[in-house]
Amino acid sequence: MNSLISFLGKHKLVNILIGACYYLATVLLHEEVSKVSVWIQDKLTLMVYNNLITVIGVALIVAMSSYIANRIRLSSDRYFRTFYLFMTIGLVVLSYTTLMVVNVEAIHFLQYTMLAIPVFAVTLHFGDTLFWTTFLGAIDEAYQYFVLKNWKYFDFNDIVLNLVGGAIGVMLIYIMLDYKRFAPDIKNRKWFKSPAIITSALLTVSSLLLYMAGVVRTYPGPDSRKAVILLSKELPSKEFWISFKWGKTYHILKPVEGIILCIVLAGIYYLIDYRVRTKQL
Repeated sequence: MNSLISFLGKHKLVNILIGACYYLATVLLHEEVSKVSVWIQDKLTLMVYNNLITVIGVALIVAMSSYIANRIRLSSDRYFRTFYLFMTIGLVVLSYTTLMVVNVEAIHFLQYTMLAIPVFAVTLHFGDTLFWTTFLGAIDEAYQYFVLKNWKYFDFNDIVLNLVGGAIGVMLIYIMLDYKRFAPDIKNRKWFKSPAIITSALLTVSSLLLYMAGVVRTYPGPDSRKAVILLSKELPSKEFWISFKWGKTYHILKPVEGIILCIVLAGIYYLIDYRVRTKQL
């Protein structure tokens, strides 16, 4: 990890090209990947496919656990890193069991874990990395909803899954990286000067203004007739949990729920930067 981040950091143009190509492939090849997934599902049946993905996910965690545990044991900040390890695993399990219709959606984890690497090589900040990966994930979902018109609602479930994928990447980088090696390249800036914080503030203010002006609405209704942006084409479900015949139960996040969840989780991972800076790890 140290060599990879160092190489990408020294070759910024190469890093940006790699990251951009990877991200565009993730966004633009979504339908092709979905077709392959459906084909495999038809061959195996949905139940077998779901169980297979679960087994693969558990196997990956087990395979990496020994290496990660050893890295934490040798670090000078093992308790803090252990906390983020178990917290991230907890987020994976919770989102896996409550936000997915089918288990193949776990591909969000892999996609945005990988994206976190080139993003971190640019920002060298953990919180900023999580913000930008989540922001790019939101653009991906906007493309699917507004351009491809795949869904009946803007999918905040997938945005949170993308965030959790970015959190996995941030956690792995935090545990595996020799942060002292990159300290001279890190800007000693105030948190409120972070481009990610400034961007999130601008997005929040502009979203509120657009909502107050009637340009943005969440659900169809009398006040949404003149809305330019409608986040859902149908009214929200009256049921908190939605169950399917194959035994899967999940919750559809409402826009307010999704936004609050993203803000809280991003804030928690921003604490890594504070810890690294104050403890000089």
